[in-house]
Amino acid sequence: MWSARPEAARPHCSASSPNAPKNDATLGHALAGLCLAREDLSQASAHVEEILGYLETGPIEGTDDPIWVSLICYRVLLANGDPRAPPILATAHALLQERAARIDDENLRRSFLENVPSHRELVYASATR
Repeated sequence: MWSARPEAARPHCSASSPNAPKNDATLGHALAGLCLAREDLSQASAHVEEILGYLETGPIEGTDDPIWVSLICYRVLLANGDPRAPPILATAHALLQERAARIDDENLRRSFLENVPSHRELVYASATR
């Protein structure tokens, strides 16, 4: 599914494609990210809207990295000039900082924030917006 050839990715941007896996919140962010990379903002937005619907009912279950899910949503919303982008980023950043604050060891806390790719990217996005 993740091909270096752009034309190979195109069929996966559509949730109705026979190649697309079931579109739920845990997979929707991957599809949204893929569509964003393909510059298919319409399909990326559709996936993000579904994810945001799940987020209205509580935290997303079944993902190892909810920060990455939020980061993808932020990127898609930002690319569309959607005013919901900054609050999504702020909420994800607050969640990340809350989790980091639970780590007593300063070196481990720094590693948590700097060495996990989604965490590092979220911290960067928050600092540069």
